[in-house]
Amino acid sequence: MKKGIALLAGFMLAFSIFLTGCGGTDNTRKENHSDGSAEVKNKKDNNTSDEYVEDGLLLKVGEWTKDKDYDTKVTLEKIATPKIKVDLGDLNMLIKDVKIFKRENVSDAEKEEFSGGKVPVTDPYYTIQVKYDLENTGKNVLNFNGIDYIITDQKQQIDVMTDNIGINGVFTVQPDVIVEDEYVICILKKDNVDKINKVTIKTSPVYNSETYDEITKSMTINIEFK
Repeated sequence: MKKGIALLAGFMLAFSIFLTGCGGTDNTRKENHSDGSAEVKNKKDNNTSDEYVEDGLLLKVGEWTKDKDYDTKVTLEKIATPKIKVDLGDLNMLIKDVKIFKRENVSDAEKEEFSGGKVPVTDPYYTIQVKYDLENTGKNVLNFNGIDYIITDQKQQIDVMTDNIGINGVFTVQPDVIVEDEYVICILKKDNVDKINKVTIKTSPVYNSETYDEITKSMTINIEFK
């Protein structure tokens, strides 16, 4: 339990530093680096190509858009929509989708911004995004770091706590609420991305926010791209 508390405290500190470095919020960066999870319609520009999506989500393999911050071309390479429900005691987790993106025409500014991780940012490079909902059905405030690890069938282990580039994780979940569209984004090794057919997701434990007692241990979920 002490180890869990230490990890949780470290994660919270890292998150606060991240927010401070971004001027108090990272919403712009998060949304633009993801697949555009803003609540807008899927809108295509027929003057560009049938696969170009001007606004909205990338929903089919081959669809692409332009990153609003870096003007990078972002193409959806793989998608799985498992809608898997994960029972974490009083906390229910719904894994909505897992997407792999190719990012090309990468600017020097983008390379510099995201070059601090284990995997170098090249042109092109690849990212994986996991999106999920949470529901606290209990009466206690819960602490939850979301996803601890993403493991591909190409032998890459991603430590989400240190390797994510799009932080959008809920850390405190109030009683009797639903939190939608949380996500993490991490960089994939570019070798054999096309051969990734399965990823394994390991959730973090769930803690009581007041006592820091561990409520539920981490769970492992396998998701296949079809």
